[in-house]
Amino acid sequence: MEIGNTTDDKLKLLIGSMLHDIGKVIYRTNDIRKHSLLGLEFIENECNIKDKQILNCIRFHHGEDFKGAKLEKNDLAYITYIADNMSAAADRRNIENGYGFDKELALTSVFNILNGNNKQGKYKAQYLNHDKGINFPEEKEVGYDSNYYKDIKLNLIDKLKQFELSEEYIESLQEILEGYLTYVPSSTSVYQIGDISLFDHLKLTAAFALCIYDYLKDKKIDDFTALKSDSKKYYEEKMFYMCSFDLSGIQNFIYTVNSKNALKGLRTRSFYLEILLEDVIDTLLNKLSLSRANLLYSGGGHCYLLLPNTERVKQIVEETIKEVNDWIIDKFKTELFLAYGGTACSSSAFNAENTESYTEIFRNISQKLSNSKLHRYDKEQLKKLNFTDKVGNQRECKICQCTDNLIESDDGDMICTNCDNINKFSNKIMEAEFFCVENAEKSAEVDYLNLPFNHILTAINKKRLQQKLISDSGLIRAYSKNDSFSGKKMSTKLWVGDYVYNKELNILSKDSEGINRLAVIRADVDNLGQAFVKGFEAKYASLTRSATFSRNMSLFFKYNINYILENPIFSIRNVKPENRKAMIIYSGGDDIFIVGAWKDILEFSIDIKNSLKKFTMNSLTISAGIGIYPEKYPIKTMSLKTGDLEENAKNNVYYVDGVEKTKNSVSLFESGLTFSWEEFEEKVLGEKFKLIDRYLSLVEERGKAFIYKIVQLLRGDLEKEKLDLARLAYILGRLEPSNKENSLLHREFSQKIYSYSKNKKDRKELIAAIYIYVYLERDVRNDK
Repeated sequence: MEIGNTTDDKLKLLIGSMLHDIGKVIYRTNDIRKHSLLGLEFIENECNIKDKQILNCIRFHHGEDFKGAKLEKNDLAYITYIADNMSAAADRRNIENGYGFDKELALTSVFNILNGNNKQGKYKAQYLNHDKGINFPEEKEVGYDSNYYKDIKLNLIDKLKQFELSEEYIESLQEILEGYLTYVPSSTSVYQIGDISLFDHLKLTAAFALCIYDYLKDKKIDDFTALKSDSKKYYEEKMFYMCSFDLSGIQNFIYTVNSKNALKGLRTRSFYLEILLEDVIDTLLNKLSLSRANLLYSGGGHCYLLLPNTERVKQIVEETIKEVNDWIIDKFKTELFLAYGGTACSSSAFNAENTESYTEIFRNISQKLSNSKLHRYDKEQLKKLNFTDKVGNQRECKICQCTDNLIESDDGDMICTNCDNINKFSNKIMEAEFFCVENAEKSAEVDYLNLPFNHILTAINKKRLQQKLISDSGLIRAYSKNDSFSGKKMSTKLWVGDYVYNKELNILSKDSEGINRLAVIRADVDNLGQAFVKGFEAKYASLTRSATFSRNMSLFFKYNINYILENPIFSIRNVKPENRKAMIIYSGGDDIFIVGAWKDILEFSIDIKNSLKKFTMNSLTISAGIGIYPEKYPIKTMSLKTGDLEENAKNNVYYVDGVEKTKNSVSLFESGLTFSWEEFEEKVLGEKFKLIDRYLSLVEERGKAFIYKIVQLLRGDLEKEKLDLARLAYILGRLEPSNKENSLLHREFSQKIYSYSKNKKDRKELIAAIYIYVYLERDVRNDK
C-alpha cells in the first residue's frame, strides 16, 4: 500500500476510513457543528493532512453529506460511506448530532449484557495505559466532560502531525487511535447500549472498506456510486471472507522441555507460538495489501480475519498456510499444525437482527477448522514426513529428540539449534522493549528464534531498534512490548504477561512465609468459547461486540495480569501484602500458569478471581488448580499435576440455594480439596482458618503438635461418611489448657471443631484450613 504505486488509493482509503469519525472527538469539546465537517477541518488544518481522497472519506461518510457534492464516480468516499453503515449496523449506532444524545455519556462495558447480565458498568475517562491502574467498569455515575475530549484532541494533533502517509507507518495510525479512543464511546445515544468504543468502530469500518475495495476491483468495478444508490444490494452481497486460523499441538510443544531448563523453556515456548502466529498474520496481510484493521482477534493460538471474498485471496491464504505447515514439518515434524477455515458472508449477516446468520458463520468456520485438522497433509507433505534418514544409534536432541542440526551444549548433551535458541531467548522476553521480525539472510543478530518465510525473531532495546531503522539491516517489522510506540515499520504492541519477582525458583521458595515451598497455579476462564459464540442475547450479537469482548479478554490476561501481581490486595492474615513473590510462565487469552512462593500464589488466586469478576461485571468465572511442591521438584511435573487439579476444579459440582452449580472453583493441594470460590474464601479462609489461627495465637501453651493429630484423623476419614468422633473428642479433651481463661477459649474451639467434623463438607473445609495454617507455621529449619 505504498504511496506512489498502484495501491495508493487503498492506503488513502484505509487512512480516511480509520479517521472518518474523528470529528466526534471535536464535537464533544462543545463545538456544535456536524462532526463530519469538524473532522475534515481538524485533519486538514490541525493535523496537516491535505490529501483530497482522505479528506473526502471524512467529509462525506453520511448520506445527507452527498447532496450537492461533486464527487468523481470512483471517489473513495463512497466506499467509506457504505463501510461506515455496515459497521454501524453491526453495533446498532445512529447518526450523532441531533436529539437524544448526551455528549458526556461514558463508555459502558461490553460485559454488562454478556451471559444474561443486566448491569450498568461504565469506564472512567482514561487512555489505554495503567498509570492510574486497571480501568474497571463501575456502576455509578461517570461523565466525560469536554476537557477529556480537548485533551484527546491535543494528543492526536501531536501524534498525527508526525504521521507519514506510507505503508511503513500505517499500522502506527491504528496504535495511536487505540491508545486514545479505546474508552471513547462510538455513540452517545441515550437510547442505546453505548458499549462499542470509537476505536472499535473505526477499525471495523476500515476493515470493511479495504475488503469492499478489493472485491470491487476484482469484479472490475470502478464506478462506486452504486454503493450509495443501491446500497441494499451490497449489504446482501457476499463481499467478505471470514477466515480463522487455529494452531494445534500447543500443549505438547510447550511441555517439550528438559528438567534443567524447564522454566525457561516453558516461558519461551509459549511466547514463541504467540509471536509465530502474529508473524503469520502480518505476513499474510502484507501479501494481501491489507492492514491489522482486518484482524478481528488473535490469542491463545487462534485468530479471526475479515478478508475480501475473492479467489485470489483464498488462493493466497491456502498458499500461505501450506508454506507455514511445510516449515513446521521441517522444524518440528508433526508436533504443530496450523489449521484454517473460512466462509463467504455478507455484511447483513453481521447485523444484530440476523442472529442465525451470524451464528452460522462461526459454525461453518468451526466445521472447516475441524476438517482441516482431520486432513492435515497433502501427498507431498506426507511423503516428507514418511521419509527419514535416521539410522541406528544416531544421536538426538536431549529435549525434543530430533536428529537435525545438533550441537553440543555446555554440559555435554546434544541439543538441536531450535531448542538451544529457545533456551537462550528466555531472558530476552523479560528484558526486551521490542521484538523484531527480520530477514534471516540480512540480519546480523546472534540470538534469535526461527520463523516461517525465512524470518527470524530478535529482541532488542529502543536504541538498537533505531540503529536498525537507519541501517536497513533486513528489519521487516517491529512489535513493542506492553507499551504503545508509533513509528516506521512498527506493527503493533504485544501485551505480554512478563511479571517476575525473581527468576530463581529457590529464591521464590526461600522467600515463602512458613514452609519453604513453591506453588503453581493454573487457571482458565469457564465456558469462554460458549460465551464468545452465544454469550450475547440475539438482539445484541454482532461482529463489533465480539471483537470488543475478545480484545478486552486479551488485555486482561496479557497485560492487566502484571498490574494485579504488582499491586496485591488479598491477604490471609489481613496484613497489607507487597509485590507478589511470583513469576508468570504464561498468561494468554483466557488462561494462566504462574509459579511463586506458596502463600503469595494462594492469595493471588483470590485477587485474580475478584479482579476478573470486577472486570467482567460478574459475567465470567474462572477455575483454578493450586499445587504446592518442593523447589527442586521438576517444573514440568508441577505443571502437569496442577493441570489435573485445575481439571478437578472444572468438574466440581456443588449447590447454591438448592441449585446445582459447576466450575467457578479452586482445587487445592490434592484432588479431594476442591471448593467453589465462595466456599474457599468464606468458609475455608474466612471461618475455619481464622478460628484455628486465632485460637493458637492466644493459647500459646498449647503448641502445634495437637493440630497435626487432628488433621491426621480428619484426613484419614475424609472419604468416610462417619468419623471416629469419640477419638476426636478424646484428643480435644486431653489437650485442655490449665489456665481458666484459655480453658474457655479451648472449650469454644473444641466445640466448633467437633461440630465441623460431623459434616463431610465442613470436615473437608477444616482439613484445608489446617493445611494452610500448618504451612504458615512450619519451622523452615525443620522443613523436610
